Amino acid sequence: KAYLDGCSGAITANIGHGVPEVIAAMEKQANKVSFTYRSQFTSEVAENLAEKLASWAPGDLEYVFFVNSGSEATETAIKIALQYWQEKGVKGKYKILSRWMGYHGITMGSLAVSGHIPRRIKYVPLLFDSPMIDPPYCYRCPFHESYP
Repeated sequence: KAYLDGCSGAITANIGHGVPEVIAAMEKQANKVSFTYRSQFTSEVAENLAEKLASWAPGDLEYVFFVNSGSEATETAIKIALQYWQEKGVKGKYKILSRWMGYHGITMGSLAVSGHIPRRIKYVPLLFDSPMIDPPYCYRCPFHESYP
């Protein structure tokens, strides 16, 4: 019986189910090291991937920081942005601009910069203030404009 996976995980693209090449790669890695916590350890495959990603980055960007989920990536990006400005001596720069209708994860920090009202409405009192801009969709535009 064949199924069409119309869910794609939590709003991410997946690679399918039971892909033999993926299973073989996972088995090979699990036989070496199945997990290492990034703040204390690393692994050969993580080092190789980091090197490859850094080679694609523009300019002098050469550092890679791996996290476990999209929510954690969002929160880490917020922390890196805040630390950047603090290191520059700009203490008052702390706002994170986001979009209405955007989705950036389910943790409190990522929810604060997610503009999907039904997902965030119950938690608004606990969320930090994040300015929101309108999404780039003509049919949701508050100006009711249309473009060719």
